[in-house]
Amino acid sequence: MSLSAEAPWLRFYGDMPEHIDYPRKTLFQCVAQTAQAHPDAVAYEFEGGYVTYAGFLRRVERAAAAFVSLGIARGDRVTLCLPNLPQAVDCFYALSRIGAVANMIHPLSSADEITFYLNCSQSKAIIALDGFCDRVMPACRAAKSPPELLLVRISDALPFPKAFAYRLAKRSKLPQGYPYCLWSGLLRKASASLPPDDGASDTCAVILYSGGTTGKTKGICLSSDNFNALAYQTIAASGCQTLLGCSMLSVMPMFHGFGLGIGIHTALVGGARCILVPRFSVRLYADLLRKKRILITHGKGFHYPNPGHFRIVFLPEEKLLRQITNKIAWNIWQMDGLKDTVPLGKPYEEYHQMTFFDMYPDMVEKEDEPEAILCKIYDWRKDNSIIFKKLKET
Repeated sequence: MSLSAEAPWLRFYGDMPEHIDYPRKTLFQCVAQTAQAHPDAVAYEFEGGYVTYAGFLRRVERAAAAFVSLGIARGDRVTLCLPNLPQAVDCFYALSRIGAVANMIHPLSSADEITFYLNCSQSKAIIALDGFCDRVMPACRAAKSPPELLLVRISDALPFPKAFAYRLAKRSKLPQGYPYCLWSGLLRKASASLPPDDGASDTCAVILYSGGTTGKTKGICLSSDNFNALAYQTIAASGCQTLLGCSMLSVMPMFHGFGLGIGIHTALVGGARCILVPRFSVRLYADLLRKKRILITHGKGFHYPNPGHFRIVFLPEEKLLRQITNKIAWNIWQMDGLKDTVPLGKPYEEYHQMTFFDMYPDMVEKEDEPEAILCKIYDWRKDNSIIFKKLKET
Protein backbone atom coordinates (compact mmCIF):
# COMPACT_ATOMS: atom_id res chain seq x y z
CA MET A 1 0.00 0.00 0.00
CA SER A 2 1.37 3.42 -0.92
CA LEU A 3 2.17 6.04 1.68
CA SER A 4 -0.50 8.38 0.26
CA ALA A 5 -3.11 5.63 0.67
CA GLU A 6 -2.08 5.07 4.30
CA ALA A 7 -2.00 8.80 4.95
CA PRO A 8 -4.72 10.40 2.77
CA TRP A 9 -4.15 13.84 4.34
CA LEU A 10 -0.85 14.14 2.46
CA ARG A 11 -2.66 15.22 -0.71
CA PHE A 12 -3.59 18.45 1.09
CA TYR A 13 0.03 19.29 1.94
CA GLY A 14 0.73 21.15 -1.32
CA ASP A 15 4.37 22.28 -1.26
CA MET A 16 4.81 21.23 2.36
CA PRO A 17 7.33 18.35 2.73
CA GLU A 18 5.96 14.98 3.83
CA HIS A 19 9.06 14.25 5.90
CA ILE A 20 11.58 16.36 7.81
CA ASP A 21 15.01 15.22 8.93
CA TYR A 22 15.33 16.65 12.43
CA PRO A 23 18.82 17.45 13.69
CA ARG A 24 19.74 15.71 16.95
CA LYS A 25 20.98 18.92 18.50
CA THR A 26 20.32 20.83 21.70
CA LEU A 27 18.37 24.07 21.74
CA PHE A 28 21.64 26.00 21.93
CA GLN A 29 23.31 24.03 19.15
CA CYS A 30 20.46 24.67 16.71
CA VAL A 31 20.51 28.41 17.32
CA ALA A 32 24.33 28.49 17.33
CA GLN A 33 24.25 26.89 13.88
CA THR A 34 22.09 29.77 12.65
CA ALA A 35 24.35 32.32 14.33
CA GLN A 36 27.45 30.89 12.65
CA ALA A 37 25.75 30.91 9.24
CA HIS A 38 24.35 34.45 9.56
CA PRO A 39 26.45 36.31 12.17
CA ASP A 40 25.49 39.82 11.00
CA ALA A 41 21.71 39.24 10.94
CA VAL A 42 19.75 40.70 13.88
CA ALA A 43 18.70 38.05 16.42
CA TYR A 44 16.49 40.22 18.61
CA GLU A 45 15.42 43.79 19.20
CA PHE A 46 14.24 45.41 22.42
CA GLU A 47 13.11 49.01 22.90
CA GLY A 48 15.08 50.26 19.92
CA GLY A 49 18.30 48.38 20.69
CA TYR A 50 19.30 45.26 18.79
CA VAL A 51 21.73 42.33 19.02
CA THR A 52 23.14 40.45 16.02
CA TYR A 53 23.36 36.67 15.95
CA ALA A 54 27.11 36.86 16.52
CA GLY A 55 26.58 39.18 19.49
CA PHE A 56 23.77 36.95 20.77
CA LEU A 57 26.09 33.92 20.71
CA ARG A 58 28.68 35.85 22.74
CA ARG A 59 26.03 36.94 25.26
CA VAL A 60 24.79 33.37 25.66
CA GLU A 61 28.29 32.00 26.27
CA ARG A 62 29.02 34.77 28.79
CA ALA A 63 25.75 33.98 30.59
CA ALA A 64 26.67 30.27 30.53
CA ALA A 65 30.02 31.13 32.16
CA ALA A 66 28.15 33.11 34.83
CA PHE A 67 25.98 30.09 35.62
CA VAL A 68 29.04 27.82 35.82
CA SER A 69 30.75 30.24 38.22
CA LEU A 70 27.63 30.04 40.39
CA GLY A 71 27.94 26.25 40.52
CA ILE A 72 25.19 25.40 38.05
CA ALA A 73 26.01 22.16 36.23
CA ARG A 74 24.48 19.67 33.82
CA GLY A 75 21.04 18.50 34.99
CA ASP A 76 20.55 21.33 37.52
CA ARG A 77 17.29 23.25 37.37
CA VAL A 78 17.16 27.06 37.24
CA THR A 79 13.88 28.99 37.42
CA LEU A 80 13.37 31.87 34.98
CA CYS A 81 10.78 34.29 36.38
CA LEU A 82 11.03 36.95 33.66
CA PRO A 83 8.93 38.64 30.97
CA ASN A 84 10.18 38.74 27.37
CA LEU A 85 13.47 40.53 27.98
CA PRO A 86 16.90 40.07 26.35
CA GLN A 87 18.20 38.58 29.63
CA ALA A 88 15.45 35.94 29.52
CA VAL A 89 16.45 34.84 26.02
CA ASP A 90 20.17 34.87 26.88
CA CYS A 91 19.67 32.83 30.06
CA PHE A 92 17.37 30.31 28.40
CA TYR A 93 19.95 29.33 25.79
CA ALA A 94 22.85 29.64 28.25
CA LEU A 95 21.26 26.94 30.40
CA SER A 96 20.95 24.73 27.31
CA ARG A 97 24.62 25.38 26.54
CA ILE A 98 25.75 23.85 29.86
CA GLY A 99 23.12 21.11 29.94
CA ALA A 100 21.02 22.65 32.73
CA VAL A 101 17.20 22.77 32.74
CA ALA A 102 15.19 26.01 32.39
CA ASN A 103 12.15 26.05 34.69
CA MET A 104 9.85 28.62 33.04
CA ILE A 105 7.24 30.32 35.26
CA HIS A 106 4.84 33.26 35.09
CA PRO A 107 6.63 36.39 36.44
CA LEU A 108 3.39 37.61 38.06
CA SER A 109 2.91 34.42 40.08
CA SER A 110 2.10 34.80 43.78
CA ALA A 111 4.71 34.00 46.43
CA ASP A 112 3.02 30.67 47.22
CA GLU A 113 2.95 29.72 43.54
CA ILE A 114 6.63 30.56 43.11
CA THR A 115 7.47 28.45 46.16
CA PHE A 116 5.53 25.56 44.60
CA TYR A 117 7.46 25.91 41.31
CA LEU A 118 10.79 26.04 43.14
CA ASN A 119 9.98 22.92 45.14
CA CYS A 120 8.48 21.07 42.18
CA SER A 121 11.56 21.65 40.03
CA GLN A 122 14.11 21.52 42.88
CA SER A 123 15.67 24.67 41.46
CA LYS A 124 19.16 25.62 42.57
CA ALA A 125 18.69 29.24 41.45
CA ILE A 126 15.99 31.66 40.35
CA ILE A 127 16.36 34.67 38.06
CA ALA A 128 13.73 37.35 38.51
CA LEU A 129 13.03 40.98 37.70
CA ASP A 130 14.02 43.30 40.55
CA GLY A 131 10.51 44.74 40.64
CA PHE A 132 9.11 41.35 41.70
CA CYS A 133 11.19 41.08 44.90
CA ASP A 134 8.17 41.50 47.15
CA ARG A 135 6.93 38.10 45.97
CA VAL A 136 10.13 36.31 44.98
CA MET A 137 12.04 36.82 48.23
CA PRO A 138 9.31 35.38 50.51
CA ALA A 139 8.94 32.50 48.03
CA CYS A 140 12.66 31.73 48.23
CA ARG A 141 12.62 31.80 52.04
CA ALA A 142 9.69 29.37 52.10
CA ALA A 143 11.25 26.90 49.63
CA LYS A 144 12.39 23.52 50.95
CA SER A 145 15.85 24.21 49.58
CA PRO A 146 16.30 28.02 49.35
CA PRO A 147 17.80 28.84 45.93
CA GLU A 148 20.34 31.41 44.81
CA LEU A 149 18.49 34.61 43.86
CA LEU A 150 19.67 36.55 40.80
CA LEU A 151 18.00 39.86 40.05
CA VAL A 152 17.64 41.38 36.60
CA ARG A 153 17.12 45.09 35.95
CA ILE A 154 15.27 46.24 32.84
CA SER A 155 17.61 49.23 32.56
CA ASP A 156 20.52 46.89 31.81
CA ALA A 157 18.77 45.84 28.59
CA LEU A 158 17.79 49.34 27.44
CA PRO A 159 19.86 51.35 24.96
CA PHE A 160 21.16 54.80 25.87
CA PRO A 161 19.52 57.24 26.65
CA LYS A 162 16.51 55.13 27.65
CA ALA A 163 18.59 53.29 30.25
CA PHE A 164 19.72 56.55 31.85
CA ALA A 165 16.19 57.96 31.91
CA TYR A 166 14.79 54.74 33.35
CA ARG A 167 17.32 54.70 36.20
CA LEU A 168 16.46 58.30 37.06
CA ALA A 169 12.74 57.58 37.08
CA LYS A 170 13.00 54.29 39.01
CA ARG A 171 15.31 55.10 41.89
CA SER A 172 13.96 52.46 44.23
CA LYS A 173 15.88 50.50 46.83
CA LEU A 174 15.80 46.75 46.62
CA PRO A 175 14.07 45.10 49.58
CA GLN A 176 16.17 43.27 52.14
CA GLY A 177 15.58 39.97 53.88
CA TYR A 178 17.06 37.47 51.43
CA PRO A 179 20.56 37.38 49.91
CA TYR A 180 20.71 38.14 46.21
CA CYS A 181 23.14 38.93 43.42
CA LEU A 182 22.59 41.30 40.52
CA TRP A 183 22.75 39.42 37.23
CA SER A 184 24.71 42.24 35.58
CA GLY A 185 27.36 42.04 38.32
CA LEU A 186 27.65 38.27 37.97
CA LEU A 187 28.11 38.65 34.20
CA ARG A 188 30.95 41.13 34.65
CA LYS A 189 32.83 38.80 37.01
CA ALA A 190 32.15 35.57 35.14
CA SER A 191 35.39 33.93 34.01
CA ALA A 192 34.68 30.22 34.38
CA SER A 193 35.57 27.97 31.48
CA LEU A 194 32.62 26.27 29.80
CA PRO A 195 32.13 22.49 29.73
CA PRO A 196 32.22 20.63 26.39
CA ASP A 197 29.19 21.35 24.22
CA ASP A 198 28.09 17.73 24.05
CA GLY A 199 24.62 17.80 25.56
CA ALA A 200 21.98 15.25 24.57
CA SER A 201 18.95 16.42 22.61
CA ASP A 202 16.54 13.89 24.09
CA THR A 203 16.92 14.75 27.80
CA CYS A 204 14.84 17.27 29.74
CA ALA A 205 15.78 20.80 28.69
CA VAL A 206 12.73 22.83 29.74
CA ILE A 207 10.00 22.57 32.36
CA LEU A 208 6.67 24.20 31.53
CA TYR A 209 3.52 24.04 33.65
CA SER A 210 0.01 22.87 32.84
CA GLY A 211 -2.94 25.24 33.26
CA GLY A 212 -4.37 23.33 36.20
CA THR A 213 -7.90 23.13 34.75
CA THR A 214 -8.24 19.44 35.62
CA GLY A 215 -6.42 19.52 38.93
CA LYS A 216 -3.23 20.86 40.45
CA THR A 217 -0.81 22.37 37.96
CA LYS A 218 1.93 19.97 36.88
CA GLY A 219 5.48 20.43 35.68
CA ILE A 220 6.02 19.06 32.15
CA CYS A 221 9.54 18.13 31.04
CA LEU A 222 10.29 18.87 27.39
CA SER A 223 13.42 18.01 25.46
CA SER A 224 15.39 19.90 22.84
CA ASP A 225 14.02 17.43 20.30
CA ASN A 226 10.48 18.52 21.19
CA PHE A 227 11.18 22.20 20.56
CA ASN A 228 13.33 21.59 17.49
CA ALA A 229 10.62 19.46 15.87
CA LEU A 230 8.12 22.28 16.47
CA ALA A 231 10.52 24.83 14.96
CA TYR A 232 11.29 22.87 11.80
CA GLN A 233 7.66 21.86 11.29
CA THR A 234 6.48 25.46 11.64
CA ILE A 235 9.09 26.75 9.19
CA ALA A 236 8.12 24.03 6.70
CA ALA A 237 4.40 24.79 7.13
CA SER A 238 4.95 28.53 6.69
CA GLY A 239 5.84 28.12 3.03
CA CYS A 240 9.10 30.01 3.54
CA GLN A 241 12.41 28.54 2.44
CA THR A 242 14.04 30.57 5.19
CA LEU A 243 12.97 33.09 7.82
CA LEU A 244 16.14 35.10 7.30
CA GLY A 245 15.23 38.78 6.91
CA CYS A 246 11.79 38.29 8.48
CA SER A 247 10.68 39.80 11.79
CA MET A 248 8.76 37.94 14.46
CA LEU A 249 6.67 39.94 16.92
CA SER A 250 7.48 37.91 20.05
CA VAL A 251 4.59 38.97 22.25
CA MET A 252 3.40 35.75 23.85
CA PRO A 253 5.38 35.09 27.06
CA MET A 254 8.28 32.66 27.24
CA PHE A 255 6.68 30.67 30.08
CA HIS A 256 3.96 29.72 27.55
CA GLY A 257 4.79 26.80 25.27
CA PHE A 258 3.59 28.60 22.16
CA GLY A 259 5.40 31.82 23.03
CA LEU A 260 8.65 30.00 23.72
CA GLY A 261 8.43 27.42 20.94
CA ILE A 262 7.14 29.63 18.12
CA GLY A 263 7.77 33.22 19.17
CA ILE A 264 11.39 32.65 20.23
CA HIS A 265 12.90 29.29 19.25
CA THR A 266 11.35 28.89 15.79
CA ALA A 267 12.27 32.46 14.89
CA LEU A 268 15.89 32.09 16.04
CA VAL A 269 16.34 28.69 14.39
CA GLY A 270 15.06 30.22 11.15
CA GLY A 271 17.25 33.31 11.32
CA ALA A 272 14.43 35.80 11.92
CA ARG A 273 14.57 38.92 14.07
CA CYS A 274 12.62 38.60 17.35
CA ILE A 275 11.04 41.88 18.46
CA LEU A 276 10.69 41.29 22.20
CA VAL A 277 7.50 42.65 23.76
CA PRO A 278 7.34 42.19 27.57
CA ARG A 279 3.73 43.35 27.92
CA PHE A 280 0.83 42.99 25.49
CA SER A 281 -1.67 45.66 24.47
CA VAL A 282 -3.76 45.85 21.30
CA ARG A 283 -2.63 49.39 20.48
CA LEU A 284 1.06 48.59 20.96
CA TYR A 285 0.70 45.43 18.90
CA ALA A 286 -0.90 47.26 15.99
CA ASP A 287 1.68 50.06 16.13
CA LEU A 288 4.56 47.58 16.09
CA LEU A 289 3.09 45.69 13.15
CA ARG A 290 3.20 48.88 11.10
CA LYS A 291 6.40 50.46 12.38
CA LYS A 292 8.51 47.31 12.32
CA ARG A 293 6.95 45.92 9.13
CA ILE A 294 6.33 42.55 10.76
CA LEU A 295 6.30 39.58 8.40
CA ILE A 296 5.57 36.89 10.99
CA THR A 297 3.35 36.95 14.04
CA HIS A 298 1.86 34.31 16.26
CA GLY A 299 -0.97 33.75 18.68
CA LYS A 300 -3.09 30.92 20.01
CA GLY A 301 -5.55 30.01 17.27
CA PHE A 302 -4.42 32.84 14.94
CA HIS A 303 -5.22 31.93 11.32
CA TYR A 304 -4.84 34.96 9.08
CA PRO A 305 -4.78 35.41 6.16
CA ASN A 306 -4.98 31.69 5.43
CA PRO A 307 -5.79 28.92 7.89
CA GLY A 308 -2.58 26.92 7.66
CA HIS A 309 0.00 29.61 8.20
CA PHE A 310 1.35 32.09 10.69
CA ARG A 311 2.50 34.60 8.04
CA ILE A 312 1.44 38.08 7.11
CA VAL A 313 2.98 38.57 3.66
CA PHE A 314 1.97 42.16 3.12
CA LEU A 315 1.71 45.38 5.08
CA PRO A 316 -2.03 46.14 5.28
CA GLU A 317 -3.80 49.45 5.58
CA GLU A 318 -4.64 50.70 9.07
CA LYS A 319 -8.29 49.54 9.02
CA LEU A 320 -7.33 46.00 8.04
CA LEU A 321 -4.43 46.06 10.48
CA ARG A 322 -6.83 46.81 13.34
CA GLN A 323 -8.94 43.82 12.30
CA ILE A 324 -5.87 41.59 12.29
CA THR A 325 -4.85 42.84 15.74
CA ASN A 326 -8.31 42.21 17.16
CA LYS A 327 -8.20 38.65 15.85
CA ILE A 328 -4.85 38.09 17.53
CA ALA A 329 -6.06 39.63 20.79
CA TRP A 330 -9.22 37.52 20.74
CA ASN A 331 -7.25 34.30 20.37
CA ILE A 332 -4.59 35.06 22.99
CA TRP A 333 -7.18 34.45 25.72
CA GLN A 334 -7.68 30.92 27.00
CA MET A 335 -10.60 29.49 28.89
CA ASP A 336 -11.36 27.44 31.97
CA GLY A 337 -11.47 23.94 30.51
CA LEU A 338 -13.85 22.68 33.17
CA LYS A 339 -16.45 25.47 33.16
CA ASP A 340 -15.92 26.90 29.64
CA THR A 341 -15.70 30.44 31.01
CA VAL A 342 -13.28 33.24 30.21
CA PRO A 343 -10.29 33.87 32.51
CA LEU A 344 -10.81 35.95 35.66
CA GLY A 345 -14.59 35.60 35.47
CA LYS A 346 -16.91 34.02 38.00
CA PRO A 347 -17.18 30.22 37.41
CA TYR A 348 -20.32 29.38 35.49
CA GLU A 349 -22.90 27.59 37.65
CA GLU A 350 -24.35 24.69 35.68
CA TYR A 351 -26.65 23.84 38.60
CA HIS A 352 -27.82 26.20 41.31
CA GLN A 353 -29.47 25.17 44.58
CA MET A 354 -32.33 27.54 45.38
CA THR A 355 -32.27 29.25 48.77
CA PHE A 356 -34.76 31.35 50.69
CA PHE A 357 -32.97 34.52 49.63
CA ASP A 358 -33.36 33.69 45.94
CA MET A 359 -37.11 34.20 46.42
CA TYR A 360 -36.55 37.69 47.83
CA PRO A 361 -33.46 39.09 46.08
CA ASP A 362 -34.10 42.65 47.30
CA MET A 363 -33.42 41.53 50.88
CA VAL A 364 -29.80 40.68 50.08
CA GLU A 365 -27.13 43.27 49.41
CA LYS A 366 -25.42 42.37 46.15
CA GLU A 367 -21.65 42.02 46.21
CA ASP A 368 -19.40 43.25 43.45
CA GLU A 369 -18.10 40.11 41.80
CA PRO A 370 -17.07 39.17 38.28
CA GLU A 371 -19.79 38.02 35.93
CA ALA A 372 -19.74 34.43 34.69
CA ILE A 373 -19.07 34.77 30.97
CA LEU A 374 -19.12 31.69 28.75
CA CYS A 375 -16.19 31.57 26.34
CA LYS A 376 -16.98 32.24 22.69
CA ILE A 377 -15.30 30.93 19.56
CA TYR A 378 -15.35 33.36 16.65
CA ASP A 379 -15.93 32.16 13.09
CA TRP A 380 -14.08 34.80 11.10
CA ARG A 381 -15.34 33.56 7.74
CA LYS A 382 -19.03 33.69 8.72
CA ASP A 383 -18.43 36.78 10.87
CA ASN A 384 -20.30 35.49 13.91
CA SER A 385 -19.45 34.14 17.36
CA ILE A 386 -20.40 30.78 18.83
CA ILE A 387 -20.63 29.88 22.51
CA PHE A 388 -18.12 27.09 23.01
CA LYS A 389 -20.35 25.23 25.48
CA LYS A 390 -23.07 24.91 22.80
CA LEU A 391 -20.59 23.31 20.42
CA LYS A 392 -20.00 20.55 22.96
CA GLU A 393 -23.74 19.99 23.36
CA THR A 394 -24.40 19.47 19.65
